[in-house]
Amino acid sequence: MPFGLGASAAVTLACFTLGGLIYGPFTALSYTLFQERTPAAWLTTVLATRSAALLTAGPVGTALGGPLIALMGPRQVLAASGVATVVLAAAGTAAWAWSRQRAASRLVSARSPE
Repeated sequence: MPFGLGASAAVTLACFTLGGLIYGPFTALSYTLFQERTPAAWLTTVLATRSAALLTAGPVGTALGGPLIALMGPRQVLAASGVATVVLAAAGTAAWAWSRQRAASRLVSARSPE
């Protein structure tokens, strides 16, 4: 996002470094999570579906990225992609927190005598 918004090279490098630190262990952590949460009988199917979705996402992103770059320019597309990523991360975090809060309130109401 800073690169797309025209930030200095130092700020951009710091943000790329932070992104690498966050993304670096993502693959290992996501496979670990799949293996922990998926029943053994479904694990192969779930991982195959995940791989198919990821293999499809690359070409689809490339097909969409070309026209977007032609329309908006590379810096604007990078900035928009960064903003969209941050917004989706915030929305996902909010949805996760909301679902945990709802689950906790259901647990409290189930335990309280009526």
